[in-house]
Amino acid sequence: MHKFIFSALVATLISTSLYSQKQQIDSADRINYFSADFAYHIPQYDMSKWFYNSATIGATYCIKTSSNWTFGLDVNYLWGDQIKNKDSVLKNITNSDGNIIDGNGQYAIINYTESGWTGTFTVGKVFPLTKKNQNSGLWIKGGIGFLQHKILITNPKNVAPQIKDDYKKGYDQLANGLSCSQFIGYLWISKRSAVNAYAGFEIIEGWTKSRRTTDFNTGLPDKSQKFDVLTGFKIGVIIPIYKRRPEAFYVN
Repeated sequence: MHKFIFSALVATLISTSLYSQKQQIDSADRINYFSADFAYHIPQYDMSKWFYNSATIGATYCIKTSSNWTFGLDVNYLWGDQIKNKDSVLKNITNSDGNIIDGNGQYAIINYTESGWTGTFTVGKVFPLTKKNQNSGLWIKGGIGFLQHKILITNPKNVAPQIKDDYKKGYDQLANGLSCSQFIGYLWISKRSAVNAYAGFEIIEGWTKSRRTTDFNTGLPDKSQKFDVLTGFKIGVIIPIYKRRPEAFYVN
């Protein structure tokens, strides 16, 4: 699914670039817009202990001023198809074979994935690379926000009482905290383009802590400060909101 979403957004960027060859001029304007965003990240530092590469999908509301400053608010859902160290997630309740016996006396089927979200307020600046379109150019921005992630533990048919309801919370490694982000890329907005977009490289740093009272594997609370980092590529499709120009009326 990651590859499908990424390919679709790249195709949109290419079509936008081809459409932009018109020799007309867009002056720098105040433009409000929404965007649908997709990113693919590589985890580093503490986050890499449990997780492989992950993706985010979300939405942004942004204001670009006539002086090309940008102010945005974005919210993204984070997910990963697999996690690392599966055997250690529920080690306190598995048998010698590394399995859990469910309520039917059979080996329980346990699935582990990554789940989380980010919310960020950003401030940035667009540096036009051509006089023909002052609304587009190199886009550099930074932000401050919130990062949360956990191991999503699921048991089909929910027949393993050891991880039902609140019990699974003792094993899911839920952590969250303050985050900041940096982005550098290219922003394309044209008043004559059917589709507008942006793409670039993103880094997210998070200073997170466990939010569970007790880690059931140790029987103790985890009070350690964690440093989580995500680095990757981000792309978005933009829907500008233009104000309708007043129509001129003439009376004889």
